[in-house]
Amino acid sequence: MEHNFEYCHTEDLWEEIGQAIEAANVILFLMSTDYQK
Repeated sequence: MEHNFEYCHTEDLWEEIGQAIEAANVILFLMSTDYQK
């Protein structure tokens, strides 16, 4: 049961990391398009 909890917690962590990377990519894209104008 404890192992299962850690597994779920790790999955949530990776999901948060994935969302953070997506957000960072969007911000970098917007910054680069503003820079090119």
